Amino acid sequence: MYRNEFRKVIRFIPMWGYLIFCLFLNLILTLNADGASDLNSMSEALTITGTRPSIESVAELPEGEIRDELQAIASSDESLYDSYDVSSELASGYIRKVSGSPMAVSMLESKYDKVQERVDHLADIEADRDAYAGSYTTICYKELFTSFLPALTAEASILAMLLTVYLFSYESNTNTYYLIACTKKGRKVNTCKLITALVSSLLFYAILTVLSLLIYFGHWNYDGIWDSNISSMYNMISDAIVRKPFITVTDLTVRQYITATLALGTVLVAVAVLFASVIGLLVKKTYVAGLLTLIIPAFGVFLSTIFSNAGLWGAYLLTSMLPVNIWTSQHVWFTEGGLHGPFLWYETKGLIAGLIVFVALTVNTLNYSHRRDIA
Repeated sequence: MYRNEFRKVIRFIPMWGYLIFCLFLNLILTLNADGASDLNSMSEALTITGTRPSIESVAELPEGEIRDELQAIASSDESLYDSYDVSSELASGYIRKVSGSPMAVSMLESKYDKVQERVDHLADIEADRDAYAGSYTTICYKELFTSFLPALTAEASILAMLLTVYLFSYESNTNTYYLIACTKKGRKVNTCKLITALVSSLLFYAILTVLSLLIYFGHWNYDGIWDSNISSMYNMISDAIVRKPFITVTDLTVRQYITATLALGTVLVAVAVLFASVIGLLVKKTYVAGLLTLIIPAFGVFLSTIFSNAGLWGAYLLTSMLPVNIWTSQHVWFTEGGLHGPFLWYETKGLIAGLIVFVALTVNTLNYSHRRDIA
């Protein structure tokens, strides 16, 4: 059975066409980005000076703007986190925004009490002293973390859902569904389809990720950036409420942050497969099932927007835990999250919870498909 299902995947020409399209799109995203030459020059300089430049190491660099900037960084005794007060500089803006919802206020107050502990720790290890990419850090964050990696996750998740629907509706399209479903053994093919869809989708995600990152890092040089703490004082981000440092929930270098993001993306792809499995088991018409796998997540984003515009911040924070909304906040995963999450580690806890929920739904739907009357 498994051999037949994997053969269907391999022979599914649109999947390979989609892979080529995604790689082409990622190539365009990479080449159209601005600032690669400047960031690459900074990265090359940091391979000489290290992530925390010293006066002596900077002296080894040739004269120019990069040397002048790193000289200023090495000479500065400025500290971001030593005097950073989370309550007044960060939490107050968000709490004021949700002040009409006591539940939301309570959740955010609890979260930001813990964030102050993280800030104190970052001050102790002098994470802010790492240069990251200096004045080009914003370019690094914008191109990789707000554009490229979220696109990669979306591409893999969409393929996972459509491939899953294709497998579950294959017999309906070939008019062999009733022939297979009339036997107990035949109905168990759905379990085989689920495992095939999951394995194939994760393999596709791995292939797409490896090839896309080869394209990206072939154009962008991160050699001197990899080991910098991502909570550097130069990694400042903004949302509609406040400009703030990139405060992570655990100590992460740039390399570790990318790795963690890709790993959590694997969970999101798995959730996408399980979600599409439920749709595919209940709806046998391919196009209808395919549309539903795209429309339902879009409704989750729409629902969150409605709650936000209506000032229902408690409901908004709860819907932020939906898998699709966790994806929309990928650019702040493993940070305090602002209004994207009601507590720390919201993205990890939310996706694990989503995985558990959809495993339960999929198992129940499989059991139902084994028992239901096909007449």
